[in-house]
Amino acid sequence: MNYIYYKEAGEDQLNEVEHLKMLYQYVDAMIRIKSEEHLSELTSIDSTKIQKRLVAYSVSFGYLRAQGKRWVLVQYPTPAYATEAGLSLEEYENFVFGAMNIDYSTLRQDMKTNV
Repeated sequence: MNYIYYKEAGEDQLNEVEHLKMLYQYVDAMIRIKSEEHLSELTSIDSTKIQKRLVAYSVSFGYLRAQGKRWVLVQYPTPAYATEAGLSLEEYENFVFGAMNIDYSTLRQDMKTNV
């Protein structure tokens, strides 16, 4: 889907963020799940198009943060990410889910003890 968007998007579409600002004013929090099936999908796309969209997204995301909204970005393990990491899918799932399922109160206490 990203490929089609970047291939077909014009300047106005790459720079447009008003719909995101409108959406962000009505949310209490945002959960973004990153999950790619093909990590080199955009290699044939002009990098300036990707950069323009990233800048526009950064502006809209700044609006979300300025409003004091809570947000989190998580990665859902896919075979593509596992291959990139040189791991089996099961090993990569264990790594990602292990990183997300940290007991932060215990970690905080351990950090105080070890400092």
